[in-house]
Parts: sequence; structure tokens; C-alpha cells
Amino acid sequence: MAQTMTSVTIRKEIRGFLWMFSIVTLGLSCARLHYTLYNPPTDPLNSSKSYHDPIVVELIVTSALTYAWTTRLRRYYDAEKYDLPILFALWLVGAVFATVFLPVLSVDASQALTS
Repeated sequence: MAQTMTSVTIRKEIRGFLWMFSIVTLGLSCARLHYTLYNPPTDPLNSSKSYHDPIVVELIVTSALTYAWTTRLRRYYDAEKYDLPILFALWLVGAVFATVFLPVLSVDASQALTS
């Protein structure tokens, strides 16, 4: 007997994928924030001066909200039509600002070649 995919099964699979994606993004964003705030003195990026990317905080908040949303176990999916567009807008804004408005950093070539 062939097993058919129901809408509940598809939603669970998509929610699982979104859960994994939010965990990976949360980890990478936290690592990026830690790297930018505590730049090691031997790092050639930006002459070893610490800097701050404000959009990384937005990505951390968005991925934490997505993680919290995906871990909620609900029997009814009525709130999806309100929650998902908000999460989508947050992800879209975070992706746009993280890729378009990159900070101006300098790399000291003499330190980069000796590392």
C-alpha cells in the first residue's frame, strides 16, 4: 500500500528542516558576534581592533524566535498564517542587511602574509 503525504506530515518535515536551519544560524551568528567583539591580537582583520555588526544581533534574535516557534507543539495550525509572515520578514531583512551592508574592514597585508 502506498503511503501518501498528508499536510500534517509535510508541515512536520518542513518544521524540522526550519528547526535545524535556525539552530545552525543561531550557532554561526553567536560565533560571529563573539569573533567581532573579541578579536584576537594576532588577527590581521581590521588591525586586530574589535568591531560590531548590529545585524548579527538581529539574526540571533530571529533564529532564536524561529527555534522557539518550531519547538512549540501545536495541534492546530491556525496561528501559522500570522507567525510565518512575521518570521519570513525578519529572515529577509536580516539576510539583506547581512549581505548588502557589510562593514568596511581593513586587512593588514604584512600581518596576513606572516600568519
